[in-house]
Amino acid sequence: MESVLVPASLEALKCVGGPIARRISYLKALEDNMEILKRKRDELEAKESDINTKLQIAEEQSNETKPLEEVTLWMKNVERAKIKVGNIERSFEEHKNRSRFSNIYSRFKLAKLVVEVIQQVGELQERQFPEGHVISKSTHVAVSFDPPCLSRQHTAEKTMNKIMKLLQDRAIRKIGVYGMGGVGKTTIMKNVHDKLMKSSQFDRIIWITVSKDMGSIETLQNRIAQEIDSHNFGKELASCEDKVRRAAILSDKLKRCKNLLLILDDVWQEITLEEVGIPEPNARNNCKIVLTTRLLPVCDSMETQSTVEVNCLSDEEAWELFVSKNGNQVLSTSEFKQVAKEVVRQCGGLPLAIVTIGRAMRRKRDIRDWRHTLDELRSSKSPGTTGMEKRVFKILRYSYNHLRTEVQKCFLYCAFYPEDHQIQPYDLVEYWVAEGYMDVERSEYVEWDREVEINKGFMILQELKDACLLETVQGSRESEHVKMHDLVRDLAIKIMRDELGYVSKTGLNLTELAKETWKTANKISLMRNEIRSLPDQLNCPNLSTLLLRRNPYSSSINTYSSAPEAYTDGIDLPENFFSQMLALRVLDLSECNMTMLPTSISHLTNLRALFLRDTHVEGIPSLEKLKELQLLNLHNSHIQDLSGMDSLTKLRFLDLTDTIAVRNLQANMIAKLTLLEDLRVGDVKSGCIQEMAHLKHLVVLHMSLWSYNVYLEVISCIQWNSLKKFKIHTFGSDDQVPQIDDDETKALSMCHLNLCIRLSSFRLPDNTELLCFSNCTIPALSTFHSVKNLKFLKKLYLESGKVPGNCLFTRDEMYQNLFVSLEKLSVCGMDGLGIIWDGEMPIGCFANLKVLIVAKCNGLKDIFSISILQQLKSIEVIKVSFCREMEEIVASTEGAHTKIVLPKLHTVFLRCIPELYSISSRNWTCDSLKNLVIWECPRIKELPFESLPSLENIYGSEEWWNTLQWDKPTSKTLFQPFFKAVYRYHDKIEELGDY
Repeated sequence: MESVLVPASLEALKCVGGPIARRISYLKALEDNMEILKRKRDELEAKESDINTKLQIAEEQSNETKPLEEVTLWMKNVERAKIKVGNIERSFEEHKNRSRFSNIYSRFKLAKLVVEVIQQVGELQERQFPEGHVISKSTHVAVSFDPPCLSRQHTAEKTMNKIMKLLQDRAIRKIGVYGMGGVGKTTIMKNVHDKLMKSSQFDRIIWITVSKDMGSIETLQNRIAQEIDSHNFGKELASCEDKVRRAAILSDKLKRCKNLLLILDDVWQEITLEEVGIPEPNARNNCKIVLTTRLLPVCDSMETQSTVEVNCLSDEEAWELFVSKNGNQVLSTSEFKQVAKEVVRQCGGLPLAIVTIGRAMRRKRDIRDWRHTLDELRSSKSPGTTGMEKRVFKILRYSYNHLRTEVQKCFLYCAFYPEDHQIQPYDLVEYWVAEGYMDVERSEYVEWDREVEINKGFMILQELKDACLLETVQGSRESEHVKMHDLVRDLAIKIMRDELGYVSKTGLNLTELAKETWKTANKISLMRNEIRSLPDQLNCPNLSTLLLRRNPYSSSINTYSSAPEAYTDGIDLPENFFSQMLALRVLDLSECNMTMLPTSISHLTNLRALFLRDTHVEGIPSLEKLKELQLLNLHNSHIQDLSGMDSLTKLRFLDLTDTIAVRNLQANMIAKLTLLEDLRVGDVKSGCIQEMAHLKHLVVLHMSLWSYNVYLEVISCIQWNSLKKFKIHTFGSDDQVPQIDDDETKALSMCHLNLCIRLSSFRLPDNTELLCFSNCTIPALSTFHSVKNLKFLKKLYLESGKVPGNCLFTRDEMYQNLFVSLEKLSVCGMDGLGIIWDGEMPIGCFANLKVLIVAKCNGLKDIFSISILQQLKSIEVIKVSFCREMEEIVASTEGAHTKIVLPKLHTVFLRCIPELYSISSRNWTCDSLKNLVIWECPRIKELPFESLPSLENIYGSEEWWNTLQWDKPTSKTLFQPFFKAVYRYHDKIEELGDY
């Protein structure tokens, strides 16, 4: 690095003294150092430009790459450095125009800063990327489904193998998989998908569920764009309104995806590939398309080169599947077995029907129940269409009929969402609570509040999943969602339409709904349509629920932008629209593009729940007359005034997060909401905090705070022990901290805080269960007085911060019960961290730690000492990744003959640790170890295990595996059956380390 200039008259400076000499040297060299800084800045910009060019070329050559995380971080640091240099240049010019000796102290500070920034810019300029600048992202996009295993369903397994063989045939580019609803087409294709994910046959696999309600070509294009996972591309496609150009843009992007498999599931009609922008698969691009459909003519119209029919299960397979899902011991008796086999025969070999009836009969131990079930299935009174699908409807209807009444209501509500929609469980349960489905008679002996109702809702949700009427799927942010099979939804729609007067017209691109439908309906869902205008006035005397969420869908929510310009033309609600809907109890206008609400909303005196989240609504009429309102959700709306809210004395839930109105809350407004149980707000005035402290029924509190003084007041005023749940974000936005699920009970996250200078004032709620420090400067936590009382802390996250003291946990006998309940510790991107544990911890500390995650901590040479690791008797998962300087997992400086016993450890996950040469110098006894992942750790040559009785998988590259050295010649033979060669890193492996 180029030297920073200082004056040569050292002899004169020596007699002045060290500190003063340095100050004088800084001042004298300021102008020369400024020239050095500018030159280094120019060199850094040139390097930045070169790297940007390389990234652009890589993107143009293949959309299968993305910048390495360390390159992205370097880019951000370069941007910050350029801003610093610009600020320094402006300050220097100001000083040049002043007297040389005016404000000499500020001139010295500037001179010193120049020297520091020269060093920072130089380090950035010298930064090398030996692993290159980009990494393949193809394996990150596809998601593993973990479908039911087909090993005992020989017919389905045979079909799957046939499809796999066709995919290997170079001459076949388009494959059609067809069969009736419920026969298992999607399950088979999910098994195919996951098998291909583990192989290197395709570089990219895209799965699109098309469904009957897919709607427009634009929707299909947008879904493909989302799967391609390129922000800029998705934004470009979403902003293009010309159909031909949209198809051309998508086609150009997909043409760059060599060796692509596109799976189109649940296709109902011909899809013209050219119109969508899907290139015709051929030998040149080595791409293939597989579609699943109920209709063979769809395969013909799309010119599939080969078709595969999915047949029903044989009698033997059907019986095996039924027994596995039923598990009832009575089936071992001949009398029950005879009737049960006849019940299974009524299912016609359809897996969906067999699984559903199997679960429904799980607890039936009276032979009369079984005979009655058989009689019902044999009858022809159940709804349906023709042939085999009629039988499925009978079975599904049977399962529905045997649900409790309140569970039936909850089941039908799921059909208010679009077909194949991934439903957020909390979102669904909140609707049930709003409808009053969870209401029960209050008792003075039983504590009952909204949280109890939420928990009851999740219990019912599990009941529906257990009955196979809902299935679990992975949603966004890897969270668990639920969805309805399309046949199950068809049954629900039929019951709602024919028996209850409910209307569900969701995701159909509707622009209006017939007036006659409005007049007779009891509940209406029009989610995700293109409705922009509604009739002036409608006579709807029976309408109790109206869900208009996401209308018009094309402009309500832009997937790639949340900026106001993303909202275009919106929905128009006439002034008198609600005037004759006086029975309305639940109204959802969330994510609708509108700015004002009509005054007639004030007439809804029976309204229990009003959802206005994620809208641009700025004004709302007076709420004074809505005295029955129990839920008001204004999250992320632009509402500025809440006139009349103090009259909502029955309000139990209020969400004002990310809402301007929270800053305008009037005195005593919160205090009058005496029944409030769940409150979610941002920064509030001091008086409001005092009012919150006196809410006797409050059990849930969510707050986002930006002021340290407000935080301290909240900590001192709130009765934390009376809260069942709290989620407090401080000094930063939610996206800067780990995603905290709604079932996390008591969580607190701190952002951008220097705790080293606030040790005396900083406080935490004693009952905190999850704690996150993000971008914080923290002292050694074992000497942190506010932490010592956290006896219930279960999860601790430390992310992207600084540790000036080099160490997180030091030995201190005063803290013998420190972290005694901690189950998960995640340490990621902590600058200055050289040691996690310094010395042996007092007995009991970390006794319940199950998961340890360490990532991007480049100052660490190792993780554990032997003595520390021996204390972690409950450890189950050790995950270490992207630690550039780490050499050992367990330090080899002590305990040469110590035996390491980890009885509960089931997963060890090591990724991208280039200097790691040793896991441990001592052998580990790990009787529970199932999964061992070692990826891009080329220096590891030995494994510290003699025997692993529970081992299931060892993942790593074949090159690494072949270079391993073994103590005994038989060791490799012992472990070889469990080794699975990985040619590319993919989600299935990543999931092993997700805890």
